Amino acid sequence: MQGIVHQVEADSTPSLPTFSPEDVQLVCELPSRGMFRYYKATLSKQPYNGLNIIAKTISDFAQVQDLYTFRDLAHSLTLLSDHVHLVTTLHIAVVESTF
Repeated sequence: MQGIVHQVEADSTPSLPTFSPEDVQLVCELPSRGMFRYYKATLSKQPYNGLNIIAKTISDFAQVQDLYTFRDLAHSLTLLSDHVHLVTTLHIAVVESTF
């Protein structure tokens, strides 16, 4: 996978333990346009093995500035209070960088 930043999101999930990108199994890519790619995925870390999630990555054609923008937006989402209309960010990581 050529993703640069990997953001994992899930709806209304209880606190999850720390996990790594290797604990996320990508199932299939979802339709998307622009600099982001979305994947249906599952979390393989116990005790949440099999939890369905959405993994978001930056596409291959993203620029360095896109990486910083994505990282800042993902971090800002983690600072917001829980709300029914916001996804819960579970993990943000630099997976690979081609810059």
